[in-house]
Amino acid sequence: MSSIRPLIVFVDGQYRVDPDTAEWLSKRTEPFGVLACAGKFRTGKSFLMNRLLNLPPGRGFGVGDTVQACTRGIWVCTEFLSINGMDVLVLDTEGIDALDAENDHDVRIFALGILMCTAMAYNSMSHLDEAAVQSLSLMTRIADAVGGGTHTPSLYWVLRDFTLQLVDGDGRGITHSEYLEQAL
Repeated sequence: MSSIRPLIVFVDGQYRVDPDTAEWLSKRTEPFGVLACAGKFRTGKSFLMNRLLNLPPGRGFGVGDTVQACTRGIWVCTEFLSINGMDVLVLDTEGIDALDAENDHDVRIFALGILMCTAMAYNSMSHLDEAAVQSLSLMTRIADAVGGGTHTPSLYWVLRDFTLQLVDGDGRGITHSEYLEQAL
């Protein structure tokens, strides 16, 4: 049986928990954390999670080489990741702004991911720009509204394929934190 299973599926306009995955999860008696990955569609979220899980090609979350989204809904890997002695369940969420998805759908998938996770990896490509900041800002406001301020997962902003030199306006080197502060 595959170690990748659907957790939340969208069928006939309804969100549903996959019954087989729910049964599998209900048998878990040990505590665990949950890491979810979100971000724009076709930016390598599934690939990133597969690398983190050290899963070989073809055995992890679905990846593809077309402009069409691969992940639909929210999927889970049944092989727990171990981080500092804690088991971590890894979730892969459907990408934001897919060509065939409505904005409401993106918001719902993101909100469900936030509500289920203890840590969220927000995946973005290249450099930090206004669109990336605005997208993350919108999603965090949604998370605050949905969680009522009581559920605050850790946020990790994963900046992928970044090849630019970190320098300020005068050409002096800056740190990653300084770059983030400038972008925000």
